[in-house]
Amino acid sequence: MLCGAKVRLQAAISPAAVLAGTLSYPVYAMHYPLFRWVNGVYQTVTHQRNALIEGAIIFVVVIVASYLALKFIDEPVRKFLSQRFLSSSRLTFRAGSPF
Repeated sequence: MLCGAKVRLQAAISPAAVLAGTLSYPVYAMHYPLFRWVNGVYQTVTHQRNALIEGAIIFVVVIVASYLALKFIDEPVRKFLSQRFLSSSRLTFRAGSPF
């Protein structure tokens, strides 16, 4: 990690790397439930198993759902919580107080 933190990416791939890093947690959190759902729907509708087709569908669904969750749930909640709890106007300290 230390070595990777010091690497400077080329301008051409930097946005893709930032997006991949940003999507990593939503993908991690949602991949298994979405896999189960897509797998169940695919097998119910087609009455067959095809790992190649299911894999491609799951990949697209996970990426799209993760992006939507990031933009419509994660980022707004983080913004709200940051404004609510990290606002400098709400933090008041008294001289000599340990808190």
